[in-house]
Amino acid sequence: GLYQSAFFIEKFKKGDTISMWNVTLHPRVEKSLKKYPFIVKRVRALVKALKIDGPYLYQWAHFSKLTGEKFHCWIKNGSHVMVAVWIVIDEKNKKLEVTHVTTHENAPY
Repeated sequence: GLYQSAFFIEKFKKGDTISMWNVTLHPRVEKSLKKYPFIVKRVRALVKALKIDGPYLYQWAHFSKLTGEKFHCWIKNGSHVMVAVWIVIDEKNKKLEVTHVTTHENAPY
């Protein structure tokens, strides 16, 4: 599930700066959201988690690092498993891109 945001915030004291990751969606992801509207909330939650935690979402179902700087996890379980794939574009400047949101069968790996 989604990272425990309250716990995350409690670790910081007043005046601390929190450097969030910049997360973009590839145009094919936007098409997928139109095709599969039932995953919009999960993708929003994924983007929020990526902004806070960066590419390593250990708490998400079936999270794994693929090749290079490519990662994936399941965003919907059940009869129609949906997966998300993202890449680190620029680690120094904290930039990620969600490249795919699709069915498990059509995942690019």
